[in-house]
Amino acid sequence: MAKLRFDHRATLAVIAWTAVFLIACSSDSETTPTPPAASEPGVITAIPDFGGGPPTWPQLYSGNATAAGQPVPAGFTVIARVGSYESQPIITLDGRYLALTVAPFDEELWGGAITFHLLAPGGAEVQAEETETFQQRNQPSVDNTFPLKFPRLP
Repeated sequence: MAKLRFDHRATLAVIAWTAVFLIACSSDSETTPTPPAASEPGVITAIPDFGGGPPTWPQLYSGNATAAGQPVPAGFTVIARVGSYESQPIITLDGRYLALTVAPFDEELWGGAITFHLLAPGGAEVQAEETETFQQRNQPSVDNTFPLKFPRLP
């Protein structure tokens, strides 16, 4: 019967590598993360401060979009705002908008009014009649039947 031989050097190498890895991956609580150097469209460069608590989950909206009672044509942009926060833009389909995500990190905006805006390619905009309240949530909120009624096209 063959006898297995235990190599202590291999064990020490694994222990040393693990220690180096743990030290390299650990963080000092006083170290501030460095934000990305360059700002690109669609890239968030701010590092949110959650004030010691967890962030809230986003609220997602989808539904019909009408302007003056008619379906909003494809290609218009829809955004949501809560105070100084502005959502990522989404593009309308014929009479619909999908997955408009509202997720401000700033706790001061929790409980604020969400307003919805339709933007034209040239930059003009119109606010929807509907508003909502942004609430702190323990899970994502999805409303797939939230209609947006705009008084006119921008």
